[in-house]
Amino acid sequence: MREFRVNEYLTVKLEDDNTNIYVNKKYFRQCMYLLLKKGKIDEINDYLDHFKSVDEEFDRLDNSLKRREREIFILPEEEFWAHCSNLQIWAENNYDSNLLHSNLAFPLLKELVNIGDVKAIKVFKEEIVKRFKSEVHSVVLFLINEGYLGFLNYEELWTLFNKQQKKIFLEFERLNGFNPLINVRSFNKDKIDIEFKNGKIIKLVFNYEKLKKLPENIGSFKDVNEITIKNTQLKCLPNSISELSSIRNLDLRSNKINSIINKIGDLRHLNLLDLSDNQLKELPNSIGELESLKELYLNENYIFELPNSLGNLRNLTHLDLSFNEITHIPETLRNLKNLKTLNLSNNHIDKIPKFIKKLKTINSLVII
Repeated sequence: MREFRVNEYLTVKLEDDNTNIYVNKKYFRQCMYLLLKKGKIDEINDYLDHFKSVDEEFDRLDNSLKRREREIFILPEEEFWAHCSNLQIWAENNYDSNLLHSNLAFPLLKELVNIGDVKAIKVFKEEIVKRFKSEVHSVVLFLINEGYLGFLNYEELWTLFNKQQKKIFLEFERLNGFNPLINVRSFNKDKIDIEFKNGKIIKLVFNYEKLKKLPENIGSFKDVNEITIKNTQLKCLPNSISELSSIRNLDLRSNKINSIINKIGDLRHLNLLDLSDNQLKELPNSIGELESLKELYLNENYIFELPNSLGNLRNLTHLDLSFNEITHIPETLRNLKNLKTLNLSNNHIDKIPKFIKKLKTINSLVII
């Protein structure tokens, strides 16, 4: 067995050809990956001059980095010393998380904080903020999904966001009594989730009954491509929702929504719209302007009449109208040539038009 002492808290051991990390003499985890760079000395020097972080380099590569799967073979002892060198450099540079992969650097740093390493305690929050602001997508997701933002206090958390983002979230708080940026720290991401890419918010999830209203300035989230709001008290949508020019998926199921804004048709890039299990009685004609829409779920509402404009959704592949109060199917639906599934069950339709059954693309038709 080989053993290398990084500092008073960290030890690395070679055991059964595996490189294992020990924190305060207690097993922490095995080192699984090692980044290797092939090339001439000049090429290596140029590479190091432009090196930013292990995460960014790792994202350019794949699972061939795993020692037993890669083409380049090195002895377990050689790999052991390489890991020792990496950890020593990391420790000597104030635990700079750019020098280790985030899925090792932050758990290891957190463990060092837990055992009272003064240097780790000093830099832990600084590293979280620094790497979040680095805008490396994989690192930002890791910090959010693994709950590292929860170690920041209110003031520290605010430093992560720009003025416009802060303004919107403060409006959330004024309208609903909670701030998503704060609550995301204490909820499972299925309840409240905010996803970032390159410092921009691209996804919002609110599965939280305390949500009652959306701020009018939510339309300022120009880069959001997915919104999920379900199991809330939401009754209506602000007009500015029509300004979300990048949105592709809008999931609004299981709320209290009783009307849809006329400007819904402005969401020309929308692929999915789910309004199932709400309190809708009618649909605006502008819904027919959603030219990119492929999936439309309107089941479990109180809709009694369908607008003729629904027939303009020529890219529609899935349409669920079940469990409504519909009595008549407009002739314009014959234009839905790409429709694959259509559910009309549990309505008050006396007669199903013949053209429905003749739509050749339909694989699933439910009318009972």
